[in-house]
Amino acid sequence: MIGRFRIRSLRARLIGAALLGLSISMALLGAVIETAHSASVNAARVERQIAQLYGLIAEAEESSLGLTLPIEVADPQLNQLESGRFAGVVDQQGQVIWASASTALLSEKWIVATRESIPAFGVPTSWSVDDRVGALIGQTVAIRWQTPMLEADYTFVVFEVAEEAMAEAAAFRQQLIWWLAGAVVIVLLLQFLSLRWGLAPLTAFTQDLARVSDGRSSHLPEDDVTEFKPLAKALNHLVSHERAQSERYRRSLADLAHSLKTPLSILRNERALNQRDGTSRSLTASVDQSVDPLDDMEQKIAYQLERAVLGQSSIALAPIEVKPVVEALFRAMEKVFRASQPVLRMELDEPTLRIDQRDLNELLGNLIENALKYDATEVLVTLGLIDRGARLSVHDDGPGIPADQREAIMRRGHRADTRTEGQGIGLDIVGEIAGRYGSDLRYEQSELLGGAHFSVTFKR
Repeated sequence: MIGRFRIRSLRARLIGAALLGLSISMALLGAVIETAHSASVNAARVERQIAQLYGLIAEAEESSLGLTLPIEVADPQLNQLESGRFAGVVDQQGQVIWASASTALLSEKWIVATRESIPAFGVPTSWSVDDRVGALIGQTVAIRWQTPMLEADYTFVVFEVAEEAMAEAAAFRQQLIWWLAGAVVIVLLLQFLSLRWGLAPLTAFTQDLARVSDGRSSHLPEDDVTEFKPLAKALNHLVSHERAQSERYRRSLADLAHSLKTPLSILRNERALNQRDGTSRSLTASVDQSVDPLDDMEQKIAYQLERAVLGQSSIALAPIEVKPVVEALFRAMEKVFRASQPVLRMELDEPTLRIDQRDLNELLGNLIENALKYDATEVLVTLGLIDRGARLSVHDDGPGIPADQREAIMRRGHRADTRTEGQGIGLDIVGEIAGRYGSDLRYEQSELLGGAHFSVTFKR
């Protein structure tokens, strides 16, 4: 379901992309700043503790009993019980010779850890141990006291509660999160306002399109935004062209339908009378009971009106069986060209085609009729699969078309042979139908029957 989720709003996409980019950027920036600050805080702690070590060493005094330090040292936090900062000195036998007053709350773990640590002489080393007050971190250093009065090794250690030591870093981290979150909100607000201002012309253009679509406006404004000017001109040209074409088709086909309604009514009434009283059987005897020519004429008129006004595309059409359509056309052509007794065959490698049945009937009907009109005695209809589509072909054994007229016959009103009746629009109609399905009508010499070979390729 996640893969199917789509954001359809351009504004939402831009804001979402900005939010994602800002969030990732701010998270990375926050991590870098927090890491740098933590490192800085830790470095400052180490430097402070090293300074405390050297301060303790400076306060140490030798005596006949050994090394001694005052009960209260110069650092006041070491003299307070709950200060969270501690210090101590251990001799080479592991005995504590001095401890700050603040260590009274600690267990002896720090003493054990100090005894077990082996720091280098004169080099401060990191030190840590877990105690009942929490984790302790600090610095330790070993010194060798050499004077005429005293010669011995001592380990000085200064440490503090880790939680308190990191409290500053934690507080900074929390504050940093709020700062970055506030920055994201401010930037997003500015982004939203800039997008709203920047996309305002697109919103207005969409509203103009809606007004043209529902008829409240006749055209799109072409002088609002420079970037939309070519698109507005192209759409206005398209709208004007489609309106003019629809009006032209509507008028011509409406006239055709009106002129055919009267003779159709007369024929239907006469047939009804003949069927009722049986006085004349000439009309009814000629009517194929499976295909009523009067109904067929009405269906063609309705079909042409629908095509002229609405148009059609093969995208939403379901595949249809081709064989029944071809068989019905063969039966009709056998009656029309009964005298020549043509041989009509089909070879269908693919049983279906994604096309309107009326379009298929019109397309094949024109091609088969043209073949039989121009002296063909055999016609073969084929349908086979090719790369990315299906190829529908009509072959015949007629004389074919001279090379110098093959291009001209595709034009409306042109006829290669004027001996037979016709208006020269059949191939133009076939080409127009093919164009509606993203194809075109092609001619070549038939390798199967030797005559003409017309074909249309349909995309799958």
